[in-house]
Amino acid sequence: MKNLKRMLAIMLTCIMALTLGVVTGINAFADDPATYKITITPQDEEDHSYDAYQIFAGDLSDNILSNIVWGSGVKEEGLTAALAASDAFGTTNPFASVKSAEDVADVLADANTNYTTAEKDALLDTFCQFLAEGGFLADTATASTGAAESDGTYVLSNLAAGYYLIDDTTNVAGTDSSKSRFMVEIVKNVEVTAKTDLPTLDKKINEGTGVSQNTASIGDDVPFILTSKVPDMTGYEKYFFIVNDTLCSGLTFNDDVIITIGGKAIEDYTVSESNGEIKIVFNDFIQYLDQKDAAIEITYSAKVNEGADTTDAGNPNTASLTYSNNPNVTPKGDNEPDDDDDDVIGETPDAKTITYVTNVQINKIDEAGKPLKGASFKLTGTAKFAHETTEGLYIPDAAGTYYLLKDGKFTTTAPTDATKAKYASTTTKYKFITDSDKIKEAKAIVLTATSDDDGIVSFPGLGEGEYTITETAAPNGYNKLKDDITLTITATLSDTDGCEWSASVTPTATVSVDNDTTLIEFDVENHQGTTLPTTGGIGTKLFYILGSLLVIGSAVVFVTKKRMAAAK
Repeated sequence: MKNLKRMLAIMLTCIMALTLGVVTGINAFADDPATYKITITPQDEEDHSYDAYQIFAGDLSDNILSNIVWGSGVKEEGLTAALAASDAFGTTNPFASVKSAEDVADVLADANTNYTTAEKDALLDTFCQFLAEGGFLADTATASTGAAESDGTYVLSNLAAGYYLIDDTTNVAGTDSSKSRFMVEIVKNVEVTAKTDLPTLDKKINEGTGVSQNTASIGDDVPFILTSKVPDMTGYEKYFFIVNDTLCSGLTFNDDVIITIGGKAIEDYTVSESNGEIKIVFNDFIQYLDQKDAAIEITYSAKVNEGADTTDAGNPNTASLTYSNNPNVTPKGDNEPDDDDDDVIGETPDAKTITYVTNVQINKIDEAGKPLKGASFKLTGTAKFAHETTEGLYIPDAAGTYYLLKDGKFTTTAPTDATKAKYASTTTKYKFITDSDKIKEAKAIVLTATSDDDGIVSFPGLGEGEYTITETAAPNGYNKLKDDITLTITATLSDTDGCEWSASVTPTATVSVDNDTTLIEFDVENHQGTTLPTTGGIGTKLFYILGSLLVIGSAVVFVTKKRMAAAK
């Protein structure tokens, strides 16, 4: 099993320094050096490492390789007999009568001249798979590449004349990648372009031209687009093509999958979902055999829910493709592999997207910095809106007259069977509003929260945007804020650093941003109200003072009147 999976990443098959000249000979030039090199140019930008295994060796003289024997890259014990007895080559085994390495080389040389290209490729693919699956490759490679050259190529050096199997040991297509091999006929030093026929799957957030990261708020829909191509299915009787998509707990599947192949909508597929695990199975995928390289496009959306992760981990979404990789074995499963089909399927690496949301925390305090419980706030937002233009805003409305196209544009033309592949959704309608008040209302995010015992007010799950925070109730004995608070949140996304948040507050306040937890934090201070006179306080004293003054005044008047009377 390990040898098979390793073989599934093999990028090249057998290479020989000669062509047929005599019974088992192959042409070479008389001035060829004693050793050769193979320069490999990969078709991607990944880092690679290649191993070379010498399958055949021999004596090189006068342009002829003679006395062919098994090379140093194979384990020859039992190899010829196993090859002759193998049923891997179909009903007619071209190696059925071979008794030596020279006989095997004759069969391969005959294929090079008498087989069609497809027949030759199929034979070589199966031959190489037989060597690896049967455990006949040497434990140590004959030669290996080092780091890439400055031009991005890889060089296998000091190779003696012979056939070589080249193995891409980096296995960049995933742990169960498909075999992608081709025969290269070399004379002298050889330059090879490593052909890659592996199915691939890419996934993006369907914003603009497609992005791998975005920000959103709880309640927003995140649109996704997955792309692939119809692979070369030559030689297959059945072909599995299954998309496995995993949503994190912070995203809820909207069950709105649309699939097109070559720009035309198809319906021959099934979609299932359980606990965020989405599986899209293409039924009878071999029916697209004649559409090799036709674009496959899958769209759907998911809603950011209240379980969204507000840390720097974000809310990831991963997708991979399970596909057939061995045309020489007919699988037992129909549209999906069964338990016995593990050795005939491959899987692409995960394609990943991440949606980030942040968490806003207000620390409610008094003038001395003491936490205040019971302060209530309302947050209203003007968060980023996907379908806003300089003229107005498109919003979902069952009575609307607009449809959203996959290119992000809107049209009033209803989809038909012939055109529905161009639409993001054939059922969702939109209306277009231009009134500024209605736009503000449509875009509004409204959240409420009250400070707890620690004075903390939390507004989790916000994305980029501008928000207004109003204190609707102050703690007992404290005055409400006279002015609203304006909070502006921005984000910078990168593939290496994830999401870097920043924020500002008006009126000016010190804002703390922790990008590990995505916590945006600032203080809001309340002031105590004015203390009014109360019984037993200064009011009573004033009463006493005023009463005393009145008594003293009365006595003065009484004494004065008495003296006036005596004077008379």
